Amino acid sequence: MNIFDFEGEYRSFLERKAEWNYLRIKVAFFLKNRANRRLKISDNYRINRFRELLEYLKNIFFGFSNWFRSYEYLFFSDSSERRLIDGKFYDKLSDDIIEKLDKKSLLIETPAKQHYRDSYTKYIVSSSLLKIIFFLIRVFIKPSFDKELVDILKENSIDIDIEKEMKSFHANYILYKLLLNIYRPKVIFVNCAYCKISLVKVAKDLGIKVVEIQHGVISKVHFGYVSELSLDDTYQADILLSFGENEIKLENRIIKQVIPIGSFYLEYMEKTFKQNSNLKNNLSEYKFTIAISMQDQDWEREFIFDFILEYLNSYSDTLFILIPRKRKDFPVFPSTVMIYDSLDCYNTLLHCDIHMTLYSSCALEAPSLGIPNILLNKKNISKEYFEELLDSFHTRYTENVYEFREAIFELVSLEKREIISKNKDLFYFNYEMNIKKFLEKIKR
Repeated sequence: MNIFDFEGEYRSFLERKAEWNYLRIKVAFFLKNRANRRLKISDNYRINRFRELLEYLKNIFFGFSNWFRSYEYLFFSDSSERRLIDGKFYDKLSDDIIEKLDKKSLLIETPAKQHYRDSYTKYIVSSSLLKIIFFLIRVFIKPSFDKELVDILKENSIDIDIEKEMKSFHANYILYKLLLNIYRPKVIFVNCAYCKISLVKVAKDLGIKVVEIQHGVISKVHFGYVSELSLDDTYQADILLSFGENEIKLENRIIKQVIPIGSFYLEYMEKTFKQNSNLKNNLSEYKFTIAISMQDQDWEREFIFDFILEYLNSYSDTLFILIPRKRKDFPVFPSTVMIYDSLDCYNTLLHCDIHMTLYSSCALEAPSLGIPNILLNKKNISKEYFEELLDSFHTRYTENVYEFREAIFELVSLEKREIISKNKDLFYFNYEMNIKKFLEKIKR
């Protein structure tokens, strides 16, 4: 069962429940992870939550003085979106828009691994402070919840703590209402609306426009953007700034207004990429080099790790480069596996022959940079996400080592210009013109 099956079965009931507008995301992730959970997750693959918490708390006072200013626009992003451009770490989704607005904008940033002291953003603060206030508020929240909904979840073996999730939503709602009433911004920009649904709800209740900047894959199986239910639009962003037109064509999409703008960073990389001599030298002794972009789910990481080790049992002429996202915990690998985070995903894969992933959004962007994809199609996840989006000319779906090896030989001979041409419909060209046109309307 997935979230779409569940909503289909209980449609008339769920559409009457306001809390389902935010609980559905938690249920969806639970069902997704349950469907893909392995029997046992190795301790080597587990994240150290206590260490993560300590790293999070140390950032509370980052940019602290910037809280005490007035702003017309608020941006919500995280430090994993930053890329090194001309000696500064640049938020690839937000910073260009902040600069073009030519007004005071505050970026409230969640530290993925860390905040960058040499960030391009002028006015930036850490969301860690808000997190502490959130925990204090949550102590006093005592929500009433629907017993019938709890029973339905139990009947379907969905182990979600409804009381905890409702406390979190309402505590965040109080926190963000206080924040938005203090700053009274004209518009808020978020890099993931369903991740901050309480913030979106507060903004909509206060009459503040919400704009989401697309950060990853949006397809017919992404429950953050698709539902057959008639959901309350006060829990949804007003506008989605998308990569291209595919997001407009999506059936049953939750965000009704979609404006394609393309990708700032993709166009920047096309114009400015230069090879890193150290990385290039490390790759030169191998026949094939595979860059692997990842998410942070235990089951996804284990699928990838197990596949790599199985492949290397048969072939020693291939180097796999693991590109970490947020997590730093990795098992001990043989020398033909490199864990590399000195460059971002895009810069790293441009040094390689092939891009590999299970369902990272880099699969959309790699062909636009001339790099073909091999997608590890465990439990048909890759095909569900990408088959309707990516051209078979530059993308292969594999489930075993033999198919993977065969796909390498097929793809390495492709011309980069042809790969880029086959991917042109996914990303609007001329980002600069598109975003300026949109912001002219926002400023009015």
